[in-house]
Amino acid sequence: NKTHIIKGIDLPKKTRLYGPQNSLMQGFTDSSFTISLWFKDISELINKINLFTFEGPDTGLFLSTNESGGRYLNGQIWSNTEYHFDVSIEYAKNKWNNVVLIYDKPNNKIKLILNNKKIQEKELGNFKSFNYSDRCIKISDYESEIQLADIITFSDILNEDQLKKLYYDGISYLDKLAS
Repeated sequence: NKTHIIKGIDLPKKTRLYGPQNSLMQGFTDSSFTISLWFKDISELINKINLFTFEGPDTGLFLSTNESGGRYLNGQIWSNTEYHFDVSIEYAKNKWNNVVLIYDKPNNKIKLILNNKKIQEKELGNFKSFNYSDRCIKISDYESEIQLADIITFSDILNEDQLKKLYYDGISYLDKLAS
């Protein structure tokens, strides 16, 4: 069993990270991408919690609840015609969870992976991504409390082996790639 240390940030209520995309992120959602992060939901039941999103019609990762109190992780992407596609998986509260959202442009689908095990995916049909080039990135929101760590974006699709290494080795896996 491999483990790695998670160095997270606490985002208490009335706290969020919000700002414009830098030049490296411009056009990020136009092509295939992967977003990976760790989260620990310590909030009270709340309708929707932003984890990492591109503002507009929001594309990214969220937490939500249903009528019976079930907690769901949601991955969502919006088209240029402002129609959205989403995938969701139930998750555990008060424990660290790893989530990966993949937009696979060549195969025209989105995929959501929780803790390197649970997978949901959806075909997008005739799809062109919403243009986020002049939009901001939001991490967390004002109403909720969340802990986040290792937020990483890739302008490509990670394969199964890369995802597994990232899950088990964390950011140190990226150091191995760079050397």
